[in-house]
Amino acid sequence: MNLEYEYDKSSIHQVYDQSRKLPDETIKQLMSEIQKHIQHTDNIIDLGCGTGRFSFILAQYFTTMVYGIDSSEKMLSVAYKKQKAVKDPLVTFIHGSSEKIPLNITVDMIFMSMVLHHILAEKQSFFDEIIRLLNNNGYVVIRNATKENIEKMEFMNVFSGAKDLEMKRMPSRDDVKHLFMKNKFSLITLTPVNQLFAKTNKEYIEKISKRGLSGLQMIPDKAFNQGMKDLKQILKQKKEDTGLYEEIDLFIFKKK
Repeated sequence: MNLEYEYDKSSIHQVYDQSRKLPDETIKQLMSEIQKHIQHTDNIIDLGCGTGRFSFILAQYFTTMVYGIDSSEKMLSVAYKKQKAVKDPLVTFIHGSSEKIPLNITVDMIFMSMVLHHILAEKQSFFDEIIRLLNNNGYVVIRNATKENIEKMEFMNVFSGAKDLEMKRMPSRDDVKHLFMKNKFSLITLTPVNQLFAKTNKEYIEKISKRGLSGLQMIPDKAFNQGMKDLKQILKQKKEDTGLYEEIDLFIFKKK
């Protein structure tokens, strides 16, 4: 099975934001964790920005220019619409890839959310690019699932083939640490973040049903449909007011 998902050959961009939207308290939790280690930064690259869901948030919290870079024209089409509506002068979106980032400026931070597993195949050109663009002592902030997180994700067990697929695609925590340290970055922190993903069972089902995760797009329709039935049955037994949480890892590395 091909482990890489081709975003521009799908319509996932149409449901991505609705299916991946995070509660305000989860955004605040993430930004608080980052700002424990990085209080100020000039210029940020949101690499693999997709629809730009974190680009505007980064600009708000750090009050600096954010350059959203993505290789998917369909995902960027959503980001461009947001930019036109919001008219935020601190955010701009550019079509490009991790192998060749179309910027000739220097930045203090490169932020990546759920991107690393998509670019591991081009890892050397990726490191050449981020080293070129980062100022001395610049940061790479990575929000990504790892094998350790996938093991804990309950919903993965109900979708036949999804967990095996994600275990093959996702790096382990040690994989990420060793890869960056080998390329002359020092690890500042690795923080497993237990984030609220949905406040109610209904909201959780609605998000998952949109199939906005590439891993759910890659399994057969039959497996997905059966998984949704099983998920609904499981959630009937869960208290409605407890919220549904998922763990994701936050890595912060510093350029040496």
